[in-house]
Amino acid sequence: MKKFLLISLLLILLLHSPVFAVQKTTKAISTSVHTNQKGSLKIKAGIVLKSGDVKFIAKRQFYLTTKSFMEIFLKKLDEKPTMQEWLALNGASKELIEASLSYSELQDRYLFFGLHYFKCYSFEQDNNKLFYQLLSIPELRNYCQDCINLKQRAQRDFRYRGQHIDAQKYIPEWLYLGFYPVKIKNTKLSLLEAKEEVRNYIVNSCQTDFDGKCTINNIKPGKYYLTSANVIEITTNKLIWDIPATIKTGVNKLEPSNENLEEIDKNIMEKL
Repeated sequence: MKKFLLISLLLILLLHSPVFAVQKTTKAISTSVHTNQKGSLKIKAGIVLKSGDVKFIAKRQFYLTTKSFMEIFLKKLDEKPTMQEWLALNGASKELIEASLSYSELQDRYLFFGLHYFKCYSFEQDNNKLFYQLLSIPELRNYCQDCINLKQRAQRDFRYRGQHIDAQKYIPEWLYLGFYPVKIKNTKLSLLEAKEEVRNYIVNSCQTDFDGKCTINNIKPGKYYLTSANVIEITTNKLIWDIPATIKTGVNKLEPSNENLEEIDKNIMEKL
């Protein structure tokens, strides 16, 4: 009987010993840390207008993703024909394809982005030199030669001033229309494809209120991207938010603004 009482007493003492108390406390602390390992992201979106006023971006859906929207978009754009590939697909001459690679001025302003606006009579001497260079291109030879002839006649005879040669009569329709509409079509298609693909990488999202604010909760710490996946137009520029975001435990803040907008057209021009 005495032995039984002694054993019972020892068990009671062990259960209330500091060793057991520390173990219980440690377990409680570790559980508390585990539940607080997630973070949140407070968003405040707005753009500064030319007037200096701030326009809050209301009712805009923002997505937290594990992959960059612009990276996906540019990859989709890479899959579309480049200007040189487009020329080859249309059966362009070797001379025209080579000219498109060497004449940056021609490529950007004259041939592919507004050939039908040519007013050859108004060209200065430097531009006349460009026409002489282009005489070696079969698709442009007759058009350029007649432009040069008209320019020379206009210098001698006032009656020819103000006249111009209709490029559409000389130049194939695909070349007359130029690469610009193709570029626009490729851009729109690539944006749609990127919007569809980025869905596979969405972690969470929120929609801004009328003050441009919203919060994404329950985020595992790590590196993400915040994107609106919708184009914003400021003057003639097409812009989109695709902001790298490092999420830590607790409250994180990010303010989409003019400063972190990506310019779509700039990225496209670098690809051409």
